[in-house]
Amino acid sequence: AVGDGLGSIGQAKLSQQDQPEITGVLSGARQGLKSIGRGIGEGFKGVVRNPMENARKEGALGFAKVLGTGVVGLVTTSAAGVFKGVENIAAGVDAETHRFDE
Repeated sequence: AVGDGLGSIGQAKLSQQDQPEITGVLSGARQGLKSIGRGIGEGFKGVVRNPMENARKEGALGFAKVLGTGVVGLVTTSAAGVFKGVENIAAGVDAETHRFDE
């Protein structure tokens, strides 16, 4: 929930569509670590790649414009990845504790 909200702010690609079902602690931890890595990776991509692409189009001013938004995106997208990762780990723990409820 929090990870999803921050992800939309930071343009993160952390949607649940590409995640397999979390069935226990191990799958939750695996998905959690992937989400953390994906969030941090997307954040750095916004700081490095986007300003360089814009510099080719608009020069130094274009680089500076996009660099500012990239830094904000680095913080928000990385935070989104961490929150989403924690959410996935918690979902794994929850699934594990309810595994034998039936």
